[in-house]
Amino acid sequence: TAQFDLGLFKEDSWAKGAKSDERKDMIFKFGENGNLRPITSQSNDGPIRRIADNFPQAFHFVLVSDVLIYISWGGYMPLMLQKCALCRRNENVIREQRNFIENLRSITYNEIIVSDHQMNPQVVDMMGIFVEEGIAQWMADYSVWIIPGIASQLD
Repeated sequence: TAQFDLGLFKEDSWAKGAKSDERKDMIFKFGENGNLRPITSQSNDGPIRRIADNFPQAFHFVLVSDVLIYISWGGYMPLMLQKCALCRRNENVIREQRNFIENLRSITYNEIIVSDHQMNPQVVDMMGIFVEEGIAQWMADYSVWIIPGIASQLD
């Protein structure tokens, strides 16, 4: 099972209702098939504690910076994806990446901003697919991809 924690920082006002010893950032667990589920903390031997009920269901902006290179996609380890162009084009890899991006879009009102990840081939290929499909836009002056959120369309 591919798992990765993606931190999304929140303002203190969002933390109302959360226990004082809980972390000040919202974490989403990336699981099988690109699904995201919110958590506040996790240990290998304990249950996942959910964030306060009044935490926002969506965010205005989501920044994805230098994290995509650590995710296994389609059963391939990150290093394999970095070195093997054929692996990056595997339909399972692309499907999981698409699910991941669509899940992020569903919790984003305005934009997802994806850093260039030091032009890592895995991320460049992934984002290149979304550019070709018209989902993402490359902003060369800033070395980021911009993906519009769809959360407001789902409300």
